[in-house]
Amino acid sequence: MLNHVKRAESFDHLKTIGGIFQSTYQATCKALGLLGDDKEWIESLQEAIFITSSSQLRQLFVSIILFYEVADPKLLFSTFWQYMYNNIISRLRSLYQMPNLQFFDDEIQNYMLYQL
Repeated sequence: MLNHVKRAESFDHLKTIGGIFQSTYQATCKALGLLGDDKEWIESLQEAIFITSSSQLRQLFVSIILFYEVADPKLLFSTFWQYMYNNIISRLRSLYQMPNLQFFDDEIQNYMLYQL
């Protein structure tokens, strides 16, 4: 970042890009275009939706998070979580022997994060 912000006079000056103050250094680096985006991971998961099961999609998600640089894992999860939970709900309904059991989105997300 120091190589891209010329004549920085203070920490606040470092975090001001184009007259806009960034709250974190990560946001500053993103504004400068120094951080990679998650475009390739988004495209990979989008393609996988059509050819994999929800458990395979979860495995792919975990592999991406563990072995590659992901700029915003939370955003990646929030974008694709709806495609990763189908067999989890079936498994829970079977486990509790309640075929009509309903879940709130935050319950599903929390359980998925626990499973991941």
